[in-house]
Amino acid sequence: FVPSSGRLLLTGGVSTIEGAGGGGLVPWALIGGYGTRDEIGLSAYATGVDTRDFTLASYGGAVNLFNRVELSVARQNFNLREVGNALALGNRYTISQTILGAKVRVLGDAILEQDSLLPQLAVGVQYKINDDEGVVGGALGLERKGVDFYASATKLILSRSLLLNATVRLTKAN
Repeated sequence: FVPSSGRLLLTGGVSTIEGAGGGGLVPWALIGGYGTRDEIGLSAYATGVDTRDFTLASYGGAVNLFNRVELSVARQNFNLREVGNALALGNRYTISQTILGAKVRVLGDAILEQDSLLPQLAVGVQYKINDDEGVVGGALGLERKGVDFYASATKLILSRSLLLNATVRLTKAN
């Protein structure tokens, strides 16, 4: 358990690069943070990816409201490094976006309902706002703002140290 919390360690997941509680890249049905049904929890993250051709820095945080609702915010900075020159954008050109998210647990409890086959189910939405009107909105002809909707099912099997997750996403965002 986390000190002064009723939730098991790691059951809040790690923050996705988009801010929602999940597995790093994909949201889980688990609500991020360690707040229980009687508590409000907070979580924060910062992560980076560094390759020869680009870097991605992402940071943000989330509020867990009574292990039912998660509100998140994230900021992403995607640096094109030398690729920016090849695209005539300039060396180390950075594309940035802000992501506002909300997730609601609608059914089940992945931690407390170990004797049930039913997974925990959650639905979520992410509103993405890209800062780069010139490249994203102009040169690429893409919308600067867009919305993702997703549904996740997560089943935790403690006796096997196994977490199963499935997420489907409908997106109009970049």
